Amino acid sequence: MLFLIFQVSAETTFSDLKGKWIFTEGDVNLELIFQSENKLIFDGEAANYSLAPGIIRVQDEYYIIDYPFVLEGKTMTITFPEGYQLIFTRAENNAGNSSAKETENLGNDSVQNTFSRTSGEEYLLQGKLCNWSGSSGSSSSYSTTRWIYFDGQGNFQDGSETSFSSNDGLYGGNEQGNSGTYRVSGNYIYLNYNDGSTIRANVYFRQDDNSISEIEYDGDIYGKTICD
Repeated sequence: MLFLIFQVSAETTFSDLKGKWIFTEGDVNLELIFQSENKLIFDGEAANYSLAPGIIRVQDEYYIIDYPFVLEGKTMTITFPEGYQLIFTRAENNAGNSSAKETENLGNDSVQNTFSRTSGEEYLLQGKLCNWSGSSGSSSSYSTTRWIYFDGQGNFQDGSETSFSSNDGLYGGNEQGNSGTYRVSGNYIYLNYNDGSTIRANVYFRQDDNSISEIEYDGDIYGKTICD
């Protein structure tokens, strides 16, 4: 289940948030619209939400992200999971209706598109990461290397390589698995497979330049050095 959670004061109500909020910096323009007591639109994407003491909760079926924010008059500062902050300003003549009407029928498919969009940090995860497992006996050994290749632009491919050796010789094989898109969000990586399934991996280790060299995926550690 997806819960996008904005921290607000207990006194905050829909009337405090109602309408359009705008972030502008250079060529970047974002709109956050509180259309009604149960619908908001962010960057053109519609979603249902509900107000509870201290939070605005938007529900979908995939993941949970917290967005703390501070509301001060006509400005609202939102902290995103990646650690950066955006300051939104309440739009003049704020009715919040025109853009809302254009997107009010987007529905759940639009919320899903929010998941599949890249965050801009995908470049931090690129290259091949591997996980190794194996066993050996007195006269034979068996190993499997599972791998995931990230292209740094939001696309990935996984696969595996197996090898078996015995007194009779060495045997091996490669299998290309599934592909899809991925999104880096703070210390999480969301892998959206082409078959519709989704897995959330965790960042396990970063280099000094903040690039990701190890992840925890489906309970196992995948690393670049393991591929060597």
